[in-house]
Amino acid sequence: MKTAILVGCGAEIGSNLLIDNIPEKDGFEITAVITNAPPTDKHYASLRPIDGIVARLAIARPGIQSQIEVMNDNMLRIQGRGIRFYFYDLRMDNPDISEHFDIAFLATNKTDIAEKSPVALKLNGLAGTILGVAEANDLPSIYGCLADLSENDIPTINRKVVGVGTYCLGSCQTTGMHASLRVIIEALQSIDLNAKNIVSIETDIVHPDTPNGVLGTRSFEGRMQDVRDNLRPSFSQITQSQHKVMPWAPLVNTVSLTDITTESQYVVKC
Repeated sequence: MKTAILVGCGAEIGSNLLIDNIPEKDGFEITAVITNAPPTDKHYASLRPIDGIVARLAIARPGIQSQIEVMNDNMLRIQGRGIRFYFYDLRMDNPDISEHFDIAFLATNKTDIAEKSPVALKLNGLAGTILGVAEANDLPSIYGCLADLSENDIPTINRKVVGVGTYCLGSCQTTGMHASLRVIIEALQSIDLNAKNIVSIETDIVHPDTPNGVLGTRSFEGRMQDVRDNLRPSFSQITQSQHKVMPWAPLVNTVSLTDITTESQYVVKC
């Protein structure tokens, strides 16, 4: 069984990776996490940074707290799996971790997902394979929806066994695009065509507002739990991926943002 360390547990992706990891099915087990220490609050003196992690996980998966046991200030048991937490800011700190891992999932900030970023360089000593959970122009990409296709289907595909190195897994945007693209590719296969026969692409992102506030990452104070700025994403990771996968096909990319703070789930077109 491969071992993995998660770097970044303050947002949806890192939290869900931690919750959804099923070692017997995935072939790896997340046994440790490096993340910034959620600050304590003078109004809630009994709460510790590890309690902030529990709050983050509960927001990501309501009800999961019934399957979480706080073992000590640096250890949680999640669905029966023991996970150790190291509270560091990798941009500034040099973590004192002696264990070596097969995989590191990098789920901090998109700027960290680069081969020579300060965070990635520090992870080189901790793990053999570093997987960033966003797009990156200067890294090779691993796209799960396209993994078993060949260059006969999409000429830019280069299938190989992933080894030591830094890679990106794409984002929620690109995963949605590739799932749809996969359907089109299989339809083209049935008439002896491939991706080179696609002359252009129009993609519409439907991106929900994310009402997770700052609970557990910046404050435990209820009055500070506002929803995120709804006018996001700030740029299209689909465009980045498109330049890698099918650079010959012009892309039209619009964004629909669902605002959950208004009635009737109005969609704002940007």
